[in-house]
Formats: sequence, structure tokens, C-alpha cells
Amino acid sequence: MTTTVSAEPLRGPQLLRAVVNHILDHPETFDQRHWHCGTTHCVAGHCQLMGGKPQSDFASSDARELLGISRDDADWLF
Repeated sequence: MTTTVSAEPLRGPQLLRAVVNHILDHPETFDQRHWHCGTTHCVAGHCQLMGGKPQSDFASSDARELLGISRDDADWLF
């Protein structure tokens, strides 16, 4: 199961809820050690893709922007 880029990008709590549900439904797509590694992603990587951003090395900053959270909250979450 791969994580797909959302046709209609989600934002804020709806995005985080979708990411958590996706990870719970498909734990094989989750790896918190790397932003993107083949078909696995960390929380920030999932947010980046499911939020409609292209896969890149900016997963943390993209996810922070998409979720609308502070740098401190992002450091804790990611």
C-alpha cells in the first residue's frame, strides 16, 4: 500500500486525522526514522503527500505549514 497525493489537499486537523488513520490502517507505510524511504514515510512525509505537496526533503517544514502548527509542536510530532 502506498501513500497517494490527495486530489483535494487536506489541511490542519483534518490532515492530521487522515494521516493517523492511514497509518493505523496501513502500518507498513509508516517509518518514523526517514521522511521518505521507498513506500514508507514518517508522519511529516505522510502529511506532505496527503496534503498535496510533492515528495521532497522539506517534509517537516511542508507538514508544519499544512498542519498550521508551531516549530516546537512540529519538533515534538515529527
